[in-house]
Amino acid sequence: MNTLLIMDLVILGFGIYMLYVCVHMKKTKKVHSVLLAEEELKKCKNQKGFVDYITPKMIAFACISLIDAVIGIVGELLVHNVYLNYAYMIIFFAAFLWFGSCLKKAREKYCKPF
Repeated sequence: MNTLLIMDLVILGFGIYMLYVCVHMKKTKKVHSVLLAEEELKKCKNQKGFVDYITPKMIAFACISLIDAVIGIVGELLVHNVYLNYAYMIIFFAAFLWFGSCLKKAREKYCKPF
């Protein structure tokens, strides 16, 4: 099996899991442990604000991941274009960096130390 295909399947699973976490956080208004470590969760006094801030960004990142993975799987199985492979890898990496910066801003804003 092709390595890029395996990576696309992992990204697909990751996108599905991110959507699940997002729905769970929206229901409970609590930050999921996948986003913050235990120490940071204890410092986070405004979890509702954190969830409200990060949820739309997390949905966007999860959707980009899902679309990117589907394009990658189709590309690997049907198209076999090297440039398409590079394009969707760059798009996923850019979305990953964007979401990481959003998560950092949310930590700084809502999880300040005592």
